[in-house]
Amino acid sequence: MISCVSQWRSATPGLAALTTGVQRRLTAARVSARPISAIAAPPMAAALSPLPGNPAVNHFLDKLNAEYESVHFNYEEHFWSTKMKLEGASADKLSSSKNEYDSFLSSAARLSAVREQLKAEGLSAEQRHVLSCMEKTFSTFITEDPRVEEYKAQLNQLEAELATERNAMALGYADPQGGAFHKASSVQLRNTMRTSDDEAVRKAAYEGLRSIGPAVAQRFAGIVKLRNRLASAAGYSNYYDMKVRQAEGFSLETLFDMLDGLEQQTRPIMEAARRTLAEQKGADALQPWNTGYSLAGDVEKRMDPYFPFETAVDVWARTFAALGIKYRGATMNLDLCDREGKPQPAYFKSDGTWVPSRTNFTSLATPSAVGSGKTALVTLLHEGGHAAHFANVLQHSPLFSQERAPTSVAYAETQSMTLDSLAGDAAWLARYAHNTAGEVIPLDIILEKIRSTQPFGVLMCRSMLSVPYFERALYLLPEEEVTAERILALADETEVKIEGGLAGRPLMSVPHILSDESSAYYHSYVLAEMAVHQNRAAFMAKYGAVVDEPRVGRDMAEVYWAPGNGEAFLDLVQKLTGAPLSSAAWVKDLQTPLKQKLEEEEEAYRKAVAAGPAIAPGQQADLEMRIRLVHGDELIADTETDGGLAGACAKALGATEAIPSAAPPCSLQQAAWWPAAAPPAAWQNQQAAPFAKATKKKGGGAAHPADGDGGATFDLTETKSLMERALEHLQGEMANLRTGRASPGMLDHLKVDVYGDRLPLKACGTVSVRDSQLLVVTVFDADAVPCVVKAVGDSPLRLSPRAEGQEVLVPIPRPTIESIDAMMKVCKVEGEQAKVTVRHARKLAMDAAKKLGSEDERKRVEREVQRLTDDFVKEVDGMVAHKEKSIRSHDS
Repeated sequence: MISCVSQWRSATPGLAALTTGVQRRLTAARVSARPISAIAAPPMAAALSPLPGNPAVNHFLDKLNAEYESVHFNYEEHFWSTKMKLEGASADKLSSSKNEYDSFLSSAARLSAVREQLKAEGLSAEQRHVLSCMEKTFSTFITEDPRVEEYKAQLNQLEAELATERNAMALGYADPQGGAFHKASSVQLRNTMRTSDDEAVRKAAYEGLRSIGPAVAQRFAGIVKLRNRLASAAGYSNYYDMKVRQAEGFSLETLFDMLDGLEQQTRPIMEAARRTLAEQKGADALQPWNTGYSLAGDVEKRMDPYFPFETAVDVWARTFAALGIKYRGATMNLDLCDREGKPQPAYFKSDGTWVPSRTNFTSLATPSAVGSGKTALVTLLHEGGHAAHFANVLQHSPLFSQERAPTSVAYAETQSMTLDSLAGDAAWLARYAHNTAGEVIPLDIILEKIRSTQPFGVLMCRSMLSVPYFERALYLLPEEEVTAERILALADETEVKIEGGLAGRPLMSVPHILSDESSAYYHSYVLAEMAVHQNRAAFMAKYGAVVDEPRVGRDMAEVYWAPGNGEAFLDLVQKLTGAPLSSAAWVKDLQTPLKQKLEEEEEAYRKAVAAGPAIAPGQQADLEMRIRLVHGDELIADTETDGGLAGACAKALGATEAIPSAAPPCSLQQAAWWPAAAPPAAWQNQQAAPFAKATKKKGGGAAHPADGDGGATFDLTETKSLMERALEHLQGEMANLRTGRASPGMLDHLKVDVYGDRLPLKACGTVSVRDSQLLVVTVFDADAVPCVVKAVGDSPLRLSPRAEGQEVLVPIPRPTIESIDAMMKVCKVEGEQAKVTVRHARKLAMDAAKKLGSEDERKRVEREVQRLTDDFVKEVDGMVAHKEKSIRSHDS
């Protein structure tokens, strides 16, 4: 998630306290307020009247807010430079800045000064609201026991050393055949387990993940002991209890009352899912290195073309704008490298001037890579959700939205997780998941995805649950039992108990457990997931939709975002949904029969195709935000100077044609999206138009294709053109399949797991022929060389690449039975993909034919479309058969 240097304002009148009955977790203070829904958000960049009340108090508030901003920013800078191994990163600087930040929040002098201000004469309700938040925050971090500060300083040093040690760890796996070590991040190791066809490689990657635990356990044991000592000195029963009470405002017992309910209700669902998986894929599918691979199948690969990165920023912006989300004049720096966010605060100065927020985050992908996959877009939805949240906290101090206690992590994650959940909806996919040709993702891919995930969704739920159950057990251990050996054994015991067996994501590889900031709060993701399902159910009940429903963004901004941490998370969930937070909606989704889920999503898909997106491709999406596309310190493009979002994306990609055109489309695929807001009759006519050829009426006018007077004939030129393009593409792919002779196109179909994403090989380097038996891949980024080697080596082509500097040499062996079989397999896959495109063109033509007025004409057209489809499918089969024969004879 985004690191939250949060959004605030210091002097907005009329927002003394945004809700009634604000829960004060650590103080008894309460303030009166009018309902949040009655509060109108200030216009973007508007100047408001100065904060009413005592001018001296205003000066105090502005000074304290500025001091907080300074220490927080300094800590964030060192935190991210250390995490991302940037130049100048230093564990000592991180520890020092963390101590300074902790000292600020735990300053008894500042708490005393705040309490003195609360006694000031002429204090306005608005000023009292801000001071009460400050009092609550400082009280959270202040204890009377002098050992607490000593423990904190020791922990900061130990945790910084552990972070440095973990980052320097040579993580990866040993090649099961040659023994060569493949360096890989934890994300890449999980991706390898999910995608590699070689079980030995998957097992090696799993063992690589398992190696994290033994490497950190000894130092981590000392940290666990010290954390519990700190909690005891602060007056809590253990460290987990302290973190929950400070962040959520309730006890460890209250938390696990909720989690135990979810655990008990989902245990039988999990047991049934594991039995089903073993029955369908064999008992070995339950091995931790096989489960992810068994569930992944080919559907993710089939979905990938419908998430091209060159449209990801545009799709994210249109999705949020259609939800009514605004950023209030913020500036967002979208870094093209793998760096997460550092949002800076927005606020009203005491003179009423609005200072918009600044947000930095990464797309986790390379925007110049065509078809870089779904990861980039989901990351934009998630991190963009955090940014939207912090751009809309309408309070008078950054302390209302700083990421640490008393801000609930569950509260923060609910915002981003609710928004990134859209990417799994058929209603969203039908509107926004298009390939570079403008074709909507086919329904059969979505239904295949549901079939492969719905029966096993509970496994993700149990994986999430295992972390808090492990951490609770960890911090309840007597100190003498906190050893490296006991921690590792406890992790395995928890995985078996909660997940039904050893997990594909070993608990000790979960980074949250080790870090001070994120330790003992993973339960917040579970609570947030509960809230996501409950939110969505409430939106569907109120509005009948979530996707492209502007009242969703309005409700989230008014109810969730505006109060910041001024109101308890559980109270906000109840206010939005009308019910206390529970696991009921989540469990209901997990229990939904597959047949029912398929029917519901198919209906949603068809309605969404008919409606189209609220904001069509090429139309500017107004988010009230400036977006700067950057690479480190280098500015690549800017929406303010490069023609808005579309122009900035085009400049960043270096390919203007990759941005959807604003002109009305003429192709079959694009026609279904124009005009996006047209009434049903106009929409039907627009959809049928590319197929219709008007004929003259008796009066000399042209017959409209939907007039139903029999005066129009159906033009299949566009359908035939699409099918021909499928054959042309297949012909090119077949030409690249050669046995025994080097051809650059041999590697075109390969994807590389790199930068946390799955990119086409041609996005990572250029392929050339050095001689008839040797291909050379010149990799753009030296750090990506091992990933390219792995992608080529893991491919069905059975090649043996090797790295030499920034080049990957790929010898092309003489044909063998194995290489011929591998080539035949690729040939069949390419043929099936061509058939999918042909059949999709058939479907679109058939759908348009239904709009014809004459039943006889409709049937005639349907017969003609089917004949055309059969002819092209026969051609595909012929091309595949011819290529297979050529491969067998080694004459390719």
